[in-house]
Amino acid sequence: MKTKALQIPKIKKFPYFKKGSLVFEKSDHRLRVSDRHYRCDLDCRGNCQEKEKQFKKESLERTFSRYAKKFSIDPIIATKLYQKLMMFEFMKIMFLADEKAESHNEFIHSTLTVMEQETTTKGRTRKSDIKDFEDGYVAQQKATGIAMLFGYLIGVLKVFAHPENERALGQSLAFITKDIYLTDTGKISKIQLEDWGWYMLNYLNRHIPNYLLGLKNNGVIITNPREQFLDLELYEAIKHFYKEGMIDVSNKNIGNEHYHLLKFLQSMTKNMMTGDTQKMSQNLVELFRNISGDKQTELVIKLFPIIKG
Repeated sequence: MKTKALQIPKIKKFPYFKKGSLVFEKSDHRLRVSDRHYRCDLDCRGNCQEKEKQFKKESLERTFSRYAKKFSIDPIIATKLYQKLMMFEFMKIMFLADEKAESHNEFIHSTLTVMEQETTTKGRTRKSDIKDFEDGYVAQQKATGIAMLFGYLIGVLKVFAHPENERALGQSLAFITKDIYLTDTGKISKIQLEDWGWYMLNYLNRHIPNYLLGLKNNGVIITNPREQFLDLELYEAIKHFYKEGMIDVSNKNIGNEHYHLLKFLQSMTKNMMTGDTQKMSQNLVELFRNISGDKQTELVIKLFPIIKG
């Protein structure tokens, strides 16, 4: 039986700035990349009357990287805080992630067993069973996101402690920032952090005296309001974000991303097999079984740049 050649798109690098995060302060117009420049999105579509300036891509990214150096922390303090996190918080958070994920594992594997039986006896898998698996898998992945939140904090500690690597520092700050406001000349006027990014900076402020005050005195304006979750201890804060379903640093419900991933994987299976419904169903079940095992997070991380591109 002939099979179609599977065309895997090239994995794209994550952009320096998140899509739609750059904003002109005066007009509130968003910027986008066009011909290696950051330009007003409305202007790119011929709908802007402001005649706003465009900025070279490398130049604006370099400007933000230098701005981000204001957020740097002392490497000695960062090392001590890292050791404290690993000693007192790491295992608690990993146990929480395992506990939440385990509650969905039995449902996932029983659904897969039913799918295998249907494929063997009826030659195909029901759409309702595929949907059951998707829902269980997404719930399981939300639990693994608990560990991701902790990982973001560790990552910020490491990168902020090495301001000599300007680009990495700038890109890390951009990743946890929702809006970056620019003046007409391309200077950074103020920023609004994502909720988890705002929590992380307040966490640093608890352990690094006057950290936020130092930012303010250095000309950094953060527009985030005071939130109740900022007073929570790390373990309780992660539980709060998990309960709200916001376990992605971008403050989005990561379930949407995983449903997108599952649809992408199903399309891959259809591209690989044609003309044999039973064989295609068997491949789909095998694919689902693989991503619900120990390698699931690694697979998701590898494929996210593809499906987001």
